[in-house]
Amino acid sequence: MVIQFILIFIWMGIVPVFSGVCFLRRKDRISVVQALICGYAYMFALAEVLCLLMMCLKTSLTFLAAVFGGAMVVTAAVGAFRFVGHLIKRQRVKTEREAKDYIFLIAAIIIVAVISVYVSLHAHYDADDSFYVAMAVTERYTNSIYRVDPYTGWDYRVIPIRYVLSQYPTLLAVISVLCAGINPAVLAHMGYPLVLIPLAFAIWYALSGYLFPDEPRTQGVFLIICAALVWFSGYSIYSDGMFLLGRMWQGKGTVAGIWLPMILYLGIKILTDNNSEIPAYVLSFAVAGICLLSSMGFFMGPITVGCLTLYGTIAKKNPRVLLTGLLSVMPAIVLAIAYLLILKIMF
Repeated sequence: MVIQFILIFIWMGIVPVFSGVCFLRRKDRISVVQALICGYAYMFALAEVLCLLMMCLKTSLTFLAAVFGGAMVVTAAVGAFRFVGHLIKRQRVKTEREAKDYIFLIAAIIIVAVISVYVSLHAHYDADDSFYVAMAVTERYTNSIYRVDPYTGWDYRVIPIRYVLSQYPTLLAVISVLCAGINPAVLAHMGYPLVLIPLAFAIWYALSGYLFPDEPRTQGVFLIICAALVWFSGYSIYSDGMFLLGRMWQGKGTVAGIWLPMILYLGIKILTDNNSEIPAYVLSFAVAGICLLSSMGFFMGPITVGCLTLYGTIAKKNPRVLLTGLLSVMPAIVLAIAYLLILKIMF
């Protein structure tokens, strides 16, 4: 079990960070938070493409895991090489900040760690697990991709159109294979909280850089307030905090708690910042990734990007922002058209 959890941190922590380094433009320093965000956007976009492709080709789950894992390792290796080269060439920059400037940020990190461990040890079980987790378990032990109905154990006669283009459970099964065969239910309820909750707070930390630039104390206080709101969000099972803490292994929970803030951050960074360290195509990765999570992502992602594109076009008075926004939502548009075509063919 210890080895399996180490592999979880490697595949869902270290590998995405180094993969994300590949997509950052060279600056004075590489931001680990930005690398993590870009790495997850790339990882989920890659999973969306490969899951759909392998499902259509009717390959085994282990073959999908091998291709996905190989692609991520290659990207991470390139990123690690680039990161090491950056460290060698980088010159240390002196700052006037003192350790006390980061005391609230350190406190926020400790609180987030406590929340993550608590959720991992006190797993919440939701009725929707009967499909999301059960599908991953079924795929893992039948070595197939969307062929067996998790409710009955029989082969599907008709592909479940509601989930066919949003194969988040398949990614759970793939990571289960990569992590030495850990049971997908254990991975979802105990492994995911240890990596996805910190990812959510990393995104909020990145957003706080726009709200409070060059103010680490205020950013730390902001994260502590966010942590308090999430921690005491159990007043309703439909609150944003509960979607993050109790349903992150379900697509809708990850959309609400992680992916929409990620698209918001990337959209602001790419569409309104003239000197962005993040290239525009990473926003396309994020839009493709939200489609992996839930069919709601087909319209929630483009709507978020559309609002930011409208703001960026008016604020910067640059038609190229409009073109960038339109190209960024193309993955969702293509998948939405495919969804409608499948509906027309089946019904």
